[in-house]
Amino acid sequence: MSNVHSAIDAVFEQVADFFSSNLQKEIKITSINSEALNAWQQSWSSSLRIPPNGGWDWRCKLSNASRKYQKRLMSVAVWGQDNCLCGLALCSRSKSNEVLSVHYIEGAPIEQHPLTGYVFNIINAVLHEYSYVVNANKIRIMYPVKDLIDFYNSHGYILSKKSLFGRPYCEKGIER
Repeated sequence: MSNVHSAIDAVFEQVADFFSSNLQKEIKITSINSEALNAWQQSWSSSLRIPPNGGWDWRCKLSNASRKYQKRLMSVAVWGQDNCLCGLALCSRSKSNEVLSVHYIEGAPIEQHPLTGYVFNIINAVLHEYSYVVNANKIRIMYPVKDLIDFYNSHGYILSKKSLFGRPYCEKGIER
């Protein structure tokens, strides 16, 4: 179990270093921990967003996902300058490790946070790098928001014509 966590931490550090260097911005990536949940509660919970367009109770979502996915869960908190929480995501890997799935993803509901426009790219990069660690060959975005399908398409994700246990998803193959 600690090997998985150290691999995830290494991926977080690698992606944070890459984006920090390229964007010339301070970036930190962690798991969703008590610090992230406290920051979410203090600055995001008063948002007017309503699920499925963000606005989730991240404490509840993390708790439920931890029970459901246990060791296969990867939670992601993206932090910008001045320790500003800029993004959150809950992801999992399939039992066979072939697929990484994004279950929830949200950027900070702050008009101009330090990483506006980059949160999805950062989390997408985390998933790509992690796919090499676990040898996954697909990434899925579960229950994609209809208004974001074109955005996901622009990042190589295709809305599947089939559903997974009644759940729509966008999918992208990982090229090696």
